[in-house]
Amino acid sequence: MDIAKTCAIVGASDFNAEHFLAHPFGFVIAADGGLAHLEACGAHPDMALGDFDSLGYVPEHPVVERHPVMKDESDLELAIDRALELGYADIVLYGALGGRADHTYATQQTMVHAVRHGARVYAVGADHMETVLHGPAALDLPACSAETFSVFAVSDRVEGLCESGSLYETDGLVLTNDLSRGLSNEFTGSPVRITLESGDLIVFLPVLPLVDL
Repeated sequence: MDIAKTCAIVGASDFNAEHFLAHPFGFVIAADGGLAHLEACGAHPDMALGDFDSLGYVPEHPVVERHPVMKDESDLELAIDRALELGYADIVLYGALGGRADHTYATQQTMVHAVRHGARVYAVGADHMETVLHGPAALDLPACSAETFSVFAVSDRVEGLCESGSLYETDGLVLTNDLSRGLSNEFTGSPVRITLESGDLIVFLPVLPLVDL
């Protein structure tokens, strides 16, 4: 991933400041209460966006995009749409996992939406990260030791799933979204490659440097 051509979006949930600060992103959007996270670590976003109900005030920022509280889209979804409109194909979400379970699920749905529109999206939490693949697609992961990863179907079916370099390898597997098959595969110290032919797959990973992805 070319970090200089990547947009980071920071929301109000659990924030992995260390990981964020290690990556000099090309563009940063504060989504509502995410601005407080950025200010706390001395970072300055390029844009502040949202209804600002979580933040509690409309910020004094050179670029503010204010939305009504009563709206259909979440602030995170609006921020992703803005990143796509600005031409960013690589998007990293912070402050979008943890906290309320329904908010995390909304993040995952929004990731599927963005990936179906051609983006590559990662969400980074305190102790794990997530991405979504829209088939046909491939994901190459660096060698890790003593770490696990999991994959689950988001669409009704994922077809042609192959995992190589992992403890449990698959070749043309079909996954459905009503079974937990795909839970807790393991890295073995070798690079891992995940491919699928069709469908939407969510991948749960350890926190990795984005330059390795």
